[in-house]
Amino acid sequence: MRSTPPAGFRRLCSGLHQDVFLEVKGFEGLPAYALQFVQAEDSTQLKRFLEQVLAGSSSAELKGLINREHASVRFTANEAEAFLRGVLALL
Repeated sequence: MRSTPPAGFRRLCSGLHQDVFLEVKGFEGLPAYALQFVQAEDSTQLKRFLEQVLAGSSSAELKGLINREHASVRFTANEAEAFLRGVLALL
C-alpha cells in the first residue's frame, strides 16, 4: 500500500479530532460523524480509495494510514480497519 490518500480521506480523518467523543458515543458512531467532513464531490474518489486499501492492506497498515493524517483518535489495528469498513459501508 503506497497510494497517496485523496483529499476526501484527509477530510475524513480531520473529523477524528480531540473532541469527537463529545459528539459521538463510542467508536461505532465515528464513521458517520467523520463522513460529515467529506465534501460530496470527494465521495466517489474516497470510496475507490477505501476499496483499494481495504483489499490490499493489513490492519496495521490501515492504522498507520490514519495516523499519518494526524488524527487525534488512536485506534488499535482492528479498530482502524473496522472504522474504514464502516465508512465504506456508508458511502
